[in-house]
Amino acid sequence: LLLGCSYTFGYLVAADYSFSSVLSRLTKRATYNWGQIGSNIVSSLMLLKAEEIKPILPQKPQYIIYTYMFDHLAPYRFLNQIYYNTYRQNHYIPFQKYSIFDNLYTVMHIKNVELSKYLYDDDNYEKRLKLFFSILKDVKKQTDKLYPDSKFVFLIYSDINHDLNDELIKSNISSIDKAFEIMNSKSFKESIEEMGITVITTEELIGRKMNKPQDRISKEIDSNYPHPGDGVWEEVVPALIKRINL
Repeated sequence: LLLGCSYTFGYLVAADYSFSSVLSRLTKRATYNWGQIGSNIVSSLMLLKAEEIKPILPQKPQYIIYTYMFDHLAPYRFLNQIYYNTYRQNHYIPFQKYSIFDNLYTVMHIKNVELSKYLYDDDNYEKRLKLFFSILKDVKKQTDKLYPDSKFVFLIYSDINHDLNDELIKSNISSIDKAFEIMNSKSFKESIEEMGITVITTEELIGRKMNKPQDRISKEIDSNYPHPGDGVWEEVVPALIKRINL
């Protein structure tokens, strides 16, 4: 069961080259792609707790893999309303029955950690990090409840360097640097591991950061954030399978 944002979903990637498709093909197992475009851990919690989703929940996934990238602490990702229109299983089977779902879980966690006034402030990464960890703990509790025998992996996507970033990112370089600093810190990984979650980075798996031109969709196609290119998961997934003995 794959959780995450557009990186997991396979935004602008050819169907056969998405994370879920490559994983399914190489392991010969059903792979559920629950990546949500423009989201972070919030949508994962909402999906796992939604009553409407219960009929299509995977039965006994061996692994739950959440893919994290540097932008997951951005304010807008906590406030996006989630649509159930990006559910895909294996080779991009669409699921579009449900419409909008309110952000109850974000509101609940904001209240718990008193963070509402910080969500729109780009400088308050540490505050939003508390919120992220609060929601991640709830995701772990929910997956333990649904799948007590499954293993949870937190996959950190070691993103591209600034040389390949577009103007939108360059204009926010200080906040981007802060996001990378947090993502690469020892305390970030240790805090997640303390929840009983295995932390793996793509850099550990393939021995490099995603800093080659072919690692991203071309700017002519993807003028927003630099999403993974068609060959990225072909390189990462075999190493991941070996690492977790899948």
